[in-house]
Amino acid sequence: MLKHIVIENPQDCCGCAACQNACKLGAISMQEDAAGFIYPAVNGDLCAECGACVNVCAFTKAGEGANGEVAVYAAACKDGEILKKSSSGGIFSVLAKAVLDDGGAVFGAAWDNNF
Repeated sequence: MLKHIVIENPQDCCGCAACQNACKLGAISMQEDAAGFIYPAVNGDLCAECGACVNVCAFTKAGEGANGEVAVYAAACKDGEILKKSSSGGIFSVLAKAVLDDGGAVFGAAWDNNF
């Protein structure tokens, strides 16, 4: 088993920073590559090799379920009107409202043909 996160192929990381957030010692920082994508970098002097970063990563085998399938969590908005106007179950609206109601901020990004 890996003792800390290792990204050998950029396609094996989505840059979510879950590994960084799981590290209680602050041994992981997110570093930007030439294209602007971020990947974890482990500071070996700070790392205790506890494996917390590996265990939280959705791209490692540690995140697999009992039958070798990735564990999946699903949710959908219970409000039929929001659900009709939304994609992917309308859960973004529910989560965004909860964050905003708690004083947080919500950001979005759009991709078009001009990048």
